[in-house]
Amino acid sequence: MTKIIILLVSLTVVLNATLLLLQYVWGSRFARMLKALDAPPASNPPELPRALVLLSLRGSDPFLAQTLRAVLNQSHENFHLRLIIDSETDPVWSIVEPFLKESKDPRIQIRLLKKRRSTCSLKNSALLQETEDLDDSYQAIVQVDADAVPYQHWLRDLLTPLTNPEVGATSGLRWYTPEKGTLANLIRYYWGSAAMIQMHHCKMIWGGSMAFQRHLLETTPLRQRWATSLADDLSLSDVLKESNLKALHIPAVLANQESTSLFGCFRFIRRQMSLVWNFHSSWKLISGFVWANIATAVLSVLTVALGLQHGDSTAVWISLTCLTIYGLGFRLMMTKIDNQVRTRISEQGESLPERPWQPAFILPATLMMYAACSLSAMLMNRVEWRGVIYRLRRNHKIEMMNDTPFNPNLLPMETSIL
Repeated sequence: MTKIIILLVSLTVVLNATLLLLQYVWGSRFARMLKALDAPPASNPPELPRALVLLSLRGSDPFLAQTLRAVLNQSHENFHLRLIIDSETDPVWSIVEPFLKESKDPRIQIRLLKKRRSTCSLKNSALLQETEDLDDSYQAIVQVDADAVPYQHWLRDLLTPLTNPEVGATSGLRWYTPEKGTLANLIRYYWGSAAMIQMHHCKMIWGGSMAFQRHLLETTPLRQRWATSLADDLSLSDVLKESNLKALHIPAVLANQESTSLFGCFRFIRRQMSLVWNFHSSWKLISGFVWANIATAVLSVLTVALGLQHGDSTAVWISLTCLTIYGLGFRLMMTKIDNQVRTRISEQGESLPERPWQPAFILPATLMMYAACSLSAMLMNRVEWRGVIYRLRRNHKIEMMNDTPFNPNLLPMETSIL
């Protein structure tokens, strides 16, 4: 038994050290990216491409009115904003119609989603519909989510790198900044922050704030990928990699201050992980990292238990020390990065509430949620998204099971894992 404990202690030390080092390497690169964006010179700024900003709408988001106003208030004005609304009866009209009367901006275009495919998400159907016959004047396509409120220079910052023909797409950053320090909000904050760092390392575009070269629609299989996928951004990421074009993350931070419940947090994380595992080429790396973290935590706890059972205080002390160093190291890194993100948000002309108090158990709780979502995502064969059920098939294809108008009064359906 002594040899087994020594082996477990050795593995605990090596795995904790390796994972913490990996976290710091990825985190350091992410931190450097946060400092990389410089404002364009006041004189002779680069000529930016004319853009079509697409916003797919199904259901009402609490910050949608702010999002619409913020998009129209961009410092770069050479764009059209096209809203693709799911149906004539969608509740989002209660926000869109007053906004249209208020703004009367000729750059706004309204479309209904009519070409609804059963082989992809409704969002992808909207993208396919609106990019099928584009005006030749559009040189870049931009997407923004309904729950993302852009700052004044957001569009300029996304489009500027596209003046380099080697850059195929740019992506902003989603950062959860909860005002209320509930368990669900803090878990989503820690998971979302770590996920954003992984996305940066794996060159995963975030579809809630992205811009890409218009010619990709004609010169790559992007539209074909959209036609059989749930994820518009992950499909774009793989196409860029195949085309040897850069996917560039920039520190254009869009803060999300919405609150969530534990069930809502679970469903969100599970869906995000399912999308990566089904529709992105880096799924093996992400999956391996997830299970390495879970296995290391389980191994550390097991070593402590065996050490206590056999009176090996050294094994207990080493294992607890490893867990403590990893937890404190990860938390220190995330606090440093969060401070840099907050500095960047301040430079964007925005303010955030103070960071809520975070109890010591929040990291173990996040890891437990991570493990539960990972296991569920691996087993699930259906995904619910805005009231629509999609069946996941083994060949990375999907099938839309129902297509009904959005009803905010219906509770989210449970996702089958059969």
